[in-house]
Amino acid sequence: ELARIADTLRSMRKNKRAIEDFADSEELIALVEVVANLSTKAELEREIRRCIDGEGRVLDSASRELSDLRNDVKDVQALIMTSLNETMARKRDALQDRIVTTRYDRFVLTVKASQKSKVPGVVHDSSSSGQTLYIEPKEVKEQNDRMRVLARKEQALVEKVLTDLSALVGDEADDLEMVQYALTRLDLAQARARHSIALNAVQPKFCSRSSDEGYVLDLRGARHPLLLWQKRNSSELGSDFDEVIPSDYKLFSGTKCAILTGPNTGGKTVSLKNLGTAVLMARAGLFVCAEKARFPFFDKVLADIGDDQSIVQSLSTFSGHVQRLKRILQSATPESLVLLDEVGSGTDPAEGSALGMSLLQKLSNTVQLVMATTHHGELKTLKYTDDKG
Repeated sequence: ELARIADTLRSMRKNKRAIEDFADSEELIALVEVVANLSTKAELEREIRRCIDGEGRVLDSASRELSDLRNDVKDVQALIMTSLNETMARKRDALQDRIVTTRYDRFVLTVKASQKSKVPGVVHDSSSSGQTLYIEPKEVKEQNDRMRVLARKEQALVEKVLTDLSALVGDEADDLEMVQYALTRLDLAQARARHSIALNAVQPKFCSRSSDEGYVLDLRGARHPLLLWQKRNSSELGSDFDEVIPSDYKLFSGTKCAILTGPNTGGKTVSLKNLGTAVLMARAGLFVCAEKARFPFFDKVLADIGDDQSIVQSLSTFSGHVQRLKRILQSATPESLVLLDEVGSGTDPAEGSALGMSLLQKLSNTVQLVMATTHHGELKTLKYTDDKG
């Protein structure tokens, strides 16, 4: 964890330096504000690097006492290896393999079980077959004991170094949280930028309800990002974004309700999802997958799309829609966008038409914009009988 903290500080330092090189750029003013007055704690990073390597191991340079102790460990280990090598040279016929290994942090030799008596010492383990014994020769017992003592001392010194570093990190906790927050914002900004570049997205522009161009909503060449990603990741030769059919949306200023109609599988539901996704992407600070994107800022996107039928909740198709419509009416604000798929469906056509008409008229007086799809003839001609159409 300490190594990762140092990595985080290093990343923040490099990012801050890169952004400050473009401090005069108006395009990066938001990023400059993120790193302004931010301390990257270079002293803390250097102290961690002095004591901890990239894998999180405590270095000899962490303290003089630790460095001296580890030198002692190396000296004792060299004595052990010398003694074991001499034993292997003398007892080669008794050995299963001429290698030095460890058992329970003690250096041992692999001895044939039938030749145990030829290598006096302590048996620490045996192989699963019982043919090999792991014996600590008596010549190295004292040095192995010494190694155990040194290992305990080393562990105590390592823990002291980690404790001291943790205390330093704790003293800078507030500033480190700010660094982490800033890095998260920068990472999110980069992810947004890469997403926009990958999908050829454009910057959306927010307008008032009465746009100077005469349109309250102007979204041209809009494509759903999921379809674009699917095409982008396709292994088919010659796959291209142009194969995803775009949609255009142009609504005159003052329009409160728009109704889409057409045959089944004609793309009505996708058109609703496409608009809702574009609005939500803009709200999230993402560029929009379109050739042009201009619409008001909607504070909420409320949708009734799909079938909410549930046996567990005792909801029929129609009652499922009613439940969702109830929540939409309760949550809607004058700045909301409402999307309704097959409004008035799931019940008798006459009743559904009456319900849909009342619902659209209510929402037209409540929200900023409502867009719905339908097959009901009465709803298709609503604009001719309602002055808000």
